[in-house]
Amino acid sequence: MKDNKLYTDLETEQTRILQLFWRLANDNQLQIEREAELFTNLSKTKETDQSTDRFYRSLEMFKTLFSAREQERPFDKKEIQRIATILLPHSKRSKETAVQNTEDLFRLIFDYIESKEQTVHNEIKHRPLSLYYRYLSAYLDMNPETTSISLSEDDMPIIDRKENRVNNIYSIESLFYNDTPMSIDERRIPFRYNDRHTAHRSILKQTLEKSPVVLLDEKQDTINIELSKIISGKVSPEQTEFDKRFSYNRAIDKLTIDLTESATGIKAFGILQLLLTEGLLNEKTLLILDEPEAHLHPQWIVEYARIIVMLNKDLGVRFMIASHNPDMVSALRYISEKENTLQNLRFYLAEKTEDREQYNYKNLETDIEPVFQTFNIALDRINQYGI
Repeated sequence: MKDNKLYTDLETEQTRILQLFWRLANDNQLQIEREAELFTNLSKTKETDQSTDRFYRSLEMFKTLFSAREQERPFDKKEIQRIATILLPHSKRSKETAVQNTEDLFRLIFDYIESKEQTVHNEIKHRPLSLYYRYLSAYLDMNPETTSISLSEDDMPIIDRKENRVNNIYSIESLFYNDTPMSIDERRIPFRYNDRHTAHRSILKQTLEKSPVVLLDEKQDTINIELSKIISGKVSPEQTEFDKRFSYNRAIDKLTIDLTESATGIKAFGILQLLLTEGLLNEKTLLILDEPEAHLHPQWIVEYARIIVMLNKDLGVRFMIASHNPDMVSALRYISEKENTLQNLRFYLAEKTEDREQYNYKNLETDIEPVFQTFNIALDRINQYGI
């Protein structure tokens, strides 16, 4: 995959496309050819399910707009053909697929986008090992002398050297990485997909925007009720004419607040509630949480740990958690013991190597005493610098 071409700022690209359609709708044809190239840049975007969703919604909206206009003043066939040629100069059209009206025009545009989306999916499915190594080297300081890497799951190769490709991880279908409750505010942040430090935030938010609310089973509903008790309300999606937004509905006074304007603690639990109510948390989900306690009140740290244990016990959700907080570590350890899920829990301690920039991760099983010894270093520093 030519990642440097597939990534782009979708918000900017969408704005340009909408501007083009508005000019078409208002008969300002003189601007079309100059701006049409901006539309064809769609072929360079990374068109996964998340990234194409907004384009499809925009096209549906303007499809309705064009249909209404066509009823008032039908477009000339030559005009329609010219617009199609401008929008899709490289598409293959035969007499059987000739564009006769705006319905045909939008069908052609939808087919064009779907073909580009399918191309990217195929590239992902058949991605070669060289791509994997390139991305791996971007994240890790690999030894130049390393000649091969093996990775398998239940004796099934993920890195398939024989077939020269990277296979899927079968036990995990969904992976979400959340390093801040502010990921729900991602619309406010200028974002590009090629920024590997923030891409996961937009992916998480777009997944929540795209997924519908599902009917919860008994176990899911129990956890949902617990989440609502903790935040004294509930977080739910609201579909507007143009997009999907999230609101916090406070129980005591029925006040509704945009989730982006809510406290960070509400957002932290709200993201879990949205993932749950949209059916995105199950036994094939891996949820990576980076210091989830950072924005939580001490009392809520324990509640957050309790919800994590419930999601693991009742729904089979898997977690990978990075934490420096003794309350979070203790809560996960002892709540898991109380719920008889200690066998699902493993603690790892990062130990410095001779190379100051590298660490070894020591498997502690369920022993958290070595973790607390590292926390005591902070107390030693306080004694050192205090009175």
